[in-house]
Amino acid sequence: MFLTVSIFLCFNINAGAQQAAINLSIDIPSGKMEDAIRLIEKQYKITFAYESSMLKDVTVRKFRFKNQKLSVILTALFRETDLSYEEKGNNIIIKKNGGQENRTGQEKQGRTGGTLSGYIEDPASGERLVGVSIYVYGADVGTTSNNYGFYSIALPGNQAHVRLSYLGFKTIDTTVQLQEDTRVVFRMPQEQSTLEDVVITASKSPEIQRTSQMSKMTLSPEQIKSMPKFFGESDVMKTLQLMPGVQQGSEGTSALLVRGGSPDQNLILLDGAPLYNPSHLLGVFSTFNTSTIKNVDLYKGAFPARFGGRLSSVVDIVTKDGNLHEIHGDFSIGILASQLTLEGPIVKGKTSFVLSGRRTYADLFVSPLMKGTAVNIDKFGLYFYDLNFKMQHLLSERDRLVLSLYAGKDKLRIRTKGTNYINDMALGWGNYSGTLRWNHVFSKNLFANTTLILSDYAFETSNRDERTSIGTTAKHAFTLNSGIRDYGAKTDFDYRPHPDHSIRAGAGYTWHAFTPGVTSEVLEEDGSQVSLQESNNNKISGTELDVYAEDDWNVMDKLKVNYGLHWSGFATEGKFYHYLQPRISARYLLPGDWGLKVSFARMAQYLHLLAGNSITLPTDLWVPATKKVLPQLANQFAIGLARNIFSNKIEFSLEGYYKTMDHVIEYKEGEAYINTADKNWSDKIAMGKGKAYGMEVMIQKKEGRLTGWVAYTLSRTERTIPGINFDRTFPYKYDRRHDFKIITSYKLTPGIELSGSWIFQSASPFTIPVGQYEGVTSYDEYGNPANALPNITARNNFRIESYHRLDLSLSFIRNKKNGVIRTWNISVFNAYNRKNPFLYYSKYNGLTNTSDMTRLTLLPVLPSISYSLKF
Repeated sequence: MFLTVSIFLCFNINAGAQQAAINLSIDIPSGKMEDAIRLIEKQYKITFAYESSMLKDVTVRKFRFKNQKLSVILTALFRETDLSYEEKGNNIIIKKNGGQENRTGQEKQGRTGGTLSGYIEDPASGERLVGVSIYVYGADVGTTSNNYGFYSIALPGNQAHVRLSYLGFKTIDTTVQLQEDTRVVFRMPQEQSTLEDVVITASKSPEIQRTSQMSKMTLSPEQIKSMPKFFGESDVMKTLQLMPGVQQGSEGTSALLVRGGSPDQNLILLDGAPLYNPSHLLGVFSTFNTSTIKNVDLYKGAFPARFGGRLSSVVDIVTKDGNLHEIHGDFSIGILASQLTLEGPIVKGKTSFVLSGRRTYADLFVSPLMKGTAVNIDKFGLYFYDLNFKMQHLLSERDRLVLSLYAGKDKLRIRTKGTNYINDMALGWGNYSGTLRWNHVFSKNLFANTTLILSDYAFETSNRDERTSIGTTAKHAFTLNSGIRDYGAKTDFDYRPHPDHSIRAGAGYTWHAFTPGVTSEVLEEDGSQVSLQESNNNKISGTELDVYAEDDWNVMDKLKVNYGLHWSGFATEGKFYHYLQPRISARYLLPGDWGLKVSFARMAQYLHLLAGNSITLPTDLWVPATKKVLPQLANQFAIGLARNIFSNKIEFSLEGYYKTMDHVIEYKEGEAYINTADKNWSDKIAMGKGKAYGMEVMIQKKEGRLTGWVAYTLSRTERTIPGINFDRTFPYKYDRRHDFKIITSYKLTPGIELSGSWIFQSASPFTIPVGQYEGVTSYDEYGNPANALPNITARNNFRIESYHRLDLSLSFIRNKKNGVIRTWNISVFNAYNRKNPFLYYSKYNGLTNTSDMTRLTLLPVLPSISYSLKF
């Protein structure tokens, strides 16, 4: 028999007197007793504890109380029921009359211990909380809530002193009686803003040295929003770029480069669905609307066995499920874009929704500026939009259905017009994803989640040119389409059989459909078709399978190990690849309470990204492993030290890593771009090995008015690919020796917050010719000899300037008594106007007969202002 206990922990932090003696004025409508209890705790922040089954069918008539003690109110509410209450500490415990006599046979026989399981929720919204740390004193065991807010922990005794901690929420200490298996729903209230509140922290779990997990960072929406804004927008990907071991790609872009990897080696999940190009405006913004985000986990190494498919990182983004009790909203307007998010109940307490939309309006004011320029722009359009929809339905206490949908698209159109020509160019790309999830609790220690997945990335470009000459009109039209679509299903089990073991296992299936390129080309003269060319590549498909199992094992007080095995297979073009991928991470407590951590992970990736340069563009093409192009493989070893110091106010971590990669690809010498309609693209790339190693240090202050972190990364990444650079090892294009970051936030007053970030990165390498061959007969538009061939002696042979930038942000926050929060934010990107290089190109100097390297700077100092309203 299970006791379903619902513990409401919305307590008044200043409560020193007995709560039953508090005077209240409140109107209680007729209806359910549980609604009446919720109303009291919401208005007066009072703690109640009770078995939810006791109130399931209990009703209450209408009451109006004015300046009455809580004891009087509760006596009146319970008078016509078999309920009573008892005040214990800061809790009001509701119980059935004569409850002491209704013990089960097991209790009478003196049974001790059991399994504590259930969900952890935000009492204001009913939102289930991900990654809440649960620690049981005395037993010295702990766990965390999974991605669906469920937890389970087996305990040896009949009483558990439990501590729950979670970023942005009040830390909870409570005692639970365990005479049998007990299901508890913990409800954790959010922290109220004060000068001493925690503002920025990457983790609010117990001591970092006690967990076996390493190379992981966690972000909350509050932390993302506290960062300096770019064009008035908070951005999760740019916040992740501020972490140690993570770098940005080109200036201002949202691409992630993790521990010497490339952008395609990051698995980016939105509610379990992979996104293949999570960026807008050519990488300036990411596709994720911060107002919809509930939790973000970044894994840089020590990958748990449940993840697979990429080499360098996993970014697991979970969005809000929707408020089950009230309608709430979030509106913001910035320099380039605005967003509106609404959430609330469809059926109160059972069904909820989240609906969010974001759109840029850059085209509205950029288009008039572009008209009439030297390049004769007649029409200009550039915009993006995002739409998020999520709905959850509680089928029962054991079952829940969740539907999550996302659609985002970018459109660019440029039409130029002259006296005898018209050219119309259009470019569009977008991500579409959907997941349907079923959560089921089989028993006190077995939880399952089954998910159906759809992910679609599509790119399209077209160009139409019309020219008139001597009475003849010629028209030329060209279109190109490419993309990748996934259909998948997976089931994950979470099993907690013993206090010392937490087991996860599952399996998944994904069908990939690749469209390398479909092109068509039409040429007409005076209305008559002269030629028609079509190139329809046969679509390539691939089937990916995976099975995994992992165990988080408390071996002894000092030693904790997470070990597992991930198997995956990929079938395409009559070829079947499959790999066993062992994963292990361990923690050992050293004298002085230092945590020594080690990990090893092997990863396999069956997809490649064909990219022409260091800028992530929508024209970059996803292709599968084939008979000629093998899957990418990586082995990563890491070792580190971690400890919380100064009464847990400072978190210190040091990690070193060494990673080897096989079958990474580069263009062959002389191949700068692959026509996506070319069926022989695999003949134009070369495969080889990669290596990355480095050290990361992070020191973080977690509490007080001044919070933030300092992060430093020392690293090297290189490639060795036969046929490139004369078969010699060369630095990878994203190799940056030093990466240093300072992130701070300071609360001047409860309503004014100042934050800033400073980034320094060593220069990245690129290839420049040492000279050129003779035979020049003409010049291009930049003055370079058009027929000259560059003399390149080594790949990525040159570094010029380091990168550094200061961003500042000042927020004015005003809280209204009715729950409305207004925020004005002023941000400055690149505050001291550092002219950081975006790219370099050579320009021929006719006077000296040499080519000079010229730097192109993209983003100067950029101030912005934004306004948000939360209600």
